[in-house]
Amino acid sequence: MSLTDEAYVRTQGWREASLAACPNHPAGGCGLRRHGTYRRKTRYGYAHIARWYCGASHMTFSLLPDCFAAGLPGTLDEMEAAVLSVETAPDLGTAAALARPRHVGEPAGARRWLRRRQRLVASCLMTALTLLPDLFAGCEPDIRSMRAALDTGHLLVALRACCDAHLPVMARPVGFAVRTVATSDPLPVPQHALGRDPPGGGSQGSVILQTQRESTLMRTDLEEHRTNIALFRHSIVAPLQFLTGAALAAAIRTLAARSWVIPGSRRTAIAGQTLRDWLRAYRARGFEGLKPKPRADQGKPRRMPVEVAEALIAHRQGNPAQSVRDAIAALRDAGSIPRTSPVSTAAVYRLFHREGLMDKPPPAAQDHRRYAWPDANALWQSDVMHGPKCDDGRGRRRKTYMIAFLDDASRVVPWSAFALSENTADFLTVFKQALMRRGRPKRLYCDNGASYRSRQLAVVCAKLDIALIHATPYRPAGKGKIERYNRTVRSRFLPSLTPADTRDIETLNRRLAAWVEGEYHHTPHRGLDGMTPLDKWATCCDDVRLVDHSIDLDELCLFEVQRRVAKDRTVSLHNRIYEVDAILVGERVTLRWDPEAPPGRPFRVVHNGKEAGMAHPLDLHANARVKRDTRPTIAFRDLDTK
Repeated sequence: MSLTDEAYVRTQGWREASLAACPNHPAGGCGLRRHGTYRRKTRYGYAHIARWYCGASHMTFSLLPDCFAAGLPGTLDEMEAAVLSVETAPDLGTAAALARPRHVGEPAGARRWLRRRQRLVASCLMTALTLLPDLFAGCEPDIRSMRAALDTGHLLVALRACCDAHLPVMARPVGFAVRTVATSDPLPVPQHALGRDPPGGGSQGSVILQTQRESTLMRTDLEEHRTNIALFRHSIVAPLQFLTGAALAAAIRTLAARSWVIPGSRRTAIAGQTLRDWLRAYRARGFEGLKPKPRADQGKPRRMPVEVAEALIAHRQGNPAQSVRDAIAALRDAGSIPRTSPVSTAAVYRLFHREGLMDKPPPAAQDHRRYAWPDANALWQSDVMHGPKCDDGRGRRRKTYMIAFLDDASRVVPWSAFALSENTADFLTVFKQALMRRGRPKRLYCDNGASYRSRQLAVVCAKLDIALIHATPYRPAGKGKIERYNRTVRSRFLPSLTPADTRDIETLNRRLAAWVEGEYHHTPHRGLDGMTPLDKWATCCDDVRLVDHSIDLDELCLFEVQRRVAKDRTVSLHNRIYEVDAILVGERVTLRWDPEAPPGRPFRVVHNGKEAGMAHPLDLHANARVKRDTRPTIAFRDLDTK
């Protein structure tokens, strides 16, 4: 059941709104992402309408709950009640007095307010009668008759569900078509400003998709365009079919004097004779009579000679990679196209497209298969996702990165956390936490990022007996499970964050851990046949390998780098100078340090696989007061021979 406006505001239904796929690109790949909300004023406070932005088509899409009217303030039930008062009251003045809203003061304004809504609703009812003749057989275009046919007290909400496929071209307040009523401005007035939409960053029951662009920009084929035009014409001539004589002539004169937004045309006026032709066609052949006739020469070149078209097609078949301009130039040079022949690039492009010569060759068939490992920790997938901005402790807001691990068999998240970078040090920090909580995986499947290709990660995996597997470049489908987890985080976790949750990275990670353990792990998963990740883990975790107590993960995750000790017994690391034992002068040593440690902390030095003391930060002032040892020293490499 759809939410009422009160329930929508009280429960903040826009926070749970979700758009599964872009209406213009159902297959994905257009960069569809959440684009904030816009506000609508209701009796119970402001309601926010969720929006999404399509980067490929530069369009925004809004999810409008069933209860709200499209293009007008208020709800559908309020508008239905206003129109019903007109049907039951003896005259318009009495109905206006009963249904007049608070913001409409004088009686004349109330009558205009009510007449406008009556006209819009009447257009929607006539459209529904035309589109659904079996459902509304024997009904009059009024609220009471059609309510009885549907056995409902919420007619307009029910019509929105019945006519779902026609909503983009159906008149408001039920549908989302452009305005077709008289206006001093010939352009449609949208519900919120169009403008340029830069990239940003379901409620319970059904939600209705509403676009910000005119329906004429949504043409996908000729038949759909013809249907859109027929619906527009029907919204005009449907009220005229009950008029005759002087009343019909007066109504046509009134309609001809108005300005219109006509689908597929820049004209704003409709002649009276045109209206009579539409009415005559509608009476004779019904809705089909309002559709424009297709051109007899549709799909055929009208100015291009047949021999030129055949030459272009033959040339294109032999040179499929050549551009259209180069193809025209080559045929002109060969004499196949006369210099005086009016052949435009656009006409040749349409010719090639119609003949299927502009289509890219299909990619080579590849063996893609769904897979799932039967046992927990048989395979972990890992990925990095861009997160929200967070305070870095220095008064600056920096972008965060979520590093996550996912068990392939159970969809359990061993650990995921946000970091201020996506380097190897941050990755190993999260990896270490995942190992301590869920044991060692047999395989780690990741992409080809710098942190995944680092030598340090390869060393850690080798010492823990973990096979490190990298995905094939430009084939992200293999990591579909971790990508789906990232999408869940973006759609369910990130919208619930408050400014207090992003005041620092520690607070953000505590909030993420609470959401993963308290909600994600206990939510039934469609890929697990309705089981929750924790329940699935419990059924397949018999062979989980825990990290042995003899393995020191902190020691294992230390970073290593080689340096040669200078004559003044110093080495450099991260633009800092450290001192080592004098016996190591001239030797190549391995420095092992903790990337999480603060700068300047001493770290270990290894020479030929053996511990060789600690490296301490250089203190120039202390060295100025230290007496030098002038006795001969023994080189480190000579210790075993002395």
